[in-house]
Amino acid sequence: DGGLYDPRSDKLIKKRFKCQQCAYSWWNYFELLRRKTGKVLYRILQDEVAFSVLNDLSAAGEWGHGFWSDAIETHARFHLDGIHLLISQYEKTKDSVWLQAAQRGMEFVFDNLTDGFDKDQTWFLHDTIESDQTHHFQSCLFGKSPGNSLCINTHVQALTVLKRLMLHLPDNKDYASAYSSGCSAL
Repeated sequence: DGGLYDPRSDKLIKKRFKCQQCAYSWWNYFELLRRKTGKVLYRILQDEVAFSVLNDLSAAGEWGHGFWSDAIETHARFHLDGIHLLISQYEKTKDSVWLQAAQRGMEFVFDNLTDGFDKDQTWFLHDTIESDQTHHFQSCLFGKSPGNSLCINTHVQALTVLKRLMLHLPDNKDYASAYSSGCSAL
């Protein structure tokens, strides 16, 4: 179906999911090969990978993942790499469709994968399951929600996405505000 899937699967049900992180890895690998060889084929393959990721993005800006729970969740690391891929494709083509899709993906992050701290700071969540407060490490440290696991790598990755969006959309005050608030939380 044109999608790139995570190579892992659940042993019992053999369930797999489309993985934007894997797609972004392939996109970058094809960029390396394009630069090393100069072959147009690798640019075409990048386009195909990018279109597969774009086509899987829901109208609400979401990619669903996982076999970790019965309900499909959104895993922020995969989602954020999907946005990175869209930004990279925009940088390559200058076609605004890619940047608009990246914005839609980031809006989903703002709406579903953020938590606030006491001092009006923003923390980016690891997955949508954290927002339902079922995480087994529950605390209210720094005024965070009990389900927030304070996963640093996901938070930093979200900040890198915001920084890239700010470079292309400097007038978007929401990105600058979320970046500043997220850096303060870090």
